[in-house]
Amino acid sequence: MNTIISLSHLDIEKAREVTAEFTNFLRMSFNFQNTSAISTFRKELSIVRSFLSIEKTRYGNRLKVIFDIDQDIDFNLPPLMIQPLVENAIQHGIGRKRGGGWIKLIAKKETDHQYVVKVEDNGAGMTPEKQKEILSPGFDRVGLRNINQRLKYFCGSELEIQSTPDVGTAVSMVIHNHESADISVS
Repeated sequence: MNTIISLSHLDIEKAREVTAEFTNFLRMSFNFQNTSAISTFRKELSIVRSFLSIEKTRYGNRLKVIFDIDQDIDFNLPPLMIQPLVENAIQHGIGRKRGGGWIKLIAKKETDHQYVVKVEDNGAGMTPEKQKEILSPGFDRVGLRNINQRLKYFCGSELEIQSTPDVGTAVSMVIHNHESADISVS
């Protein structure tokens, strides 16, 4: 909202564009008519693109976004699994790096029923101790831990975190879809 307010004084057309992206982000993130515990990658990607559009406006040239996504890929997954990873990469990685950096969203089909989603950044990185801490039950921020618990429950896998201080972080998840998991989403 602060970005939109600032833009309204400087560039009304850009403020309108960012407001439209923010509206899409809210609509897609909080679709209360769909009570399904399942979403699709395409829907989640739309949320991520809207979020990134807003963040690109905020960070300007300090944020470069790279997409490496298999063509025509789509699969079921729990909702809001990807956007928080992207948000963390920006907030805790790029936002803490002088001069900014890049984030990369990767989505690949590994087998007929297995997909890999990875969010990489060349931001601040973290120590091995911090990597273990953020997924532990006693950690006070619930974002990654919540994603990890839902990933275990719905997909039988866990987040994998690779990070090096001052180099960057990669967080990946494996999504297992079986025919019985292919639920139609409205």
